[in-house]
Amino acid sequence: MVLKLKGWYNHLMPRTHQFNERDTQQNPELVRMIQRTTAAHANSWEAFTYFSVACIVAHVLKLKEEIASRLCTLFLGLRFCYILLYIGGTQAWVGTLRSLVWFAAFVAAWRLILLSLNQAGL
Repeated sequence: MVLKLKGWYNHLMPRTHQFNERDTQQNPELVRMIQRTTAAHANSWEAFTYFSVACIVAHVLKLKEEIASRLCTLFLGLRFCYILLYIGGTQAWVGTLRSLVWFAAFVAAWRLILLSLNQAGL
């Protein structure tokens, strides 16, 4: 499915609108890396919102600590990989892999919520 979106969404540089043309002419590779770093930072804040909600739900509904710890560790490990792929990714296949890693982390956060609800009988 991700491959079918080629041309519709730029997986390598999804936030290219953040720099102007003059910046990109001076040192284009450095600017691209800064763009990727800035985008990874912004995306990390976005991911923090749903991850923090998932952690609060797991805590309030008293999800087993071992399960919660494993899912939180999985999420954080995947997010770390995601950031490395985002900053260092300059080829199309890296952008696709990064999207898959993002999705896996998103699923881990949702699994934390769903297991909490299931354990609580909701």
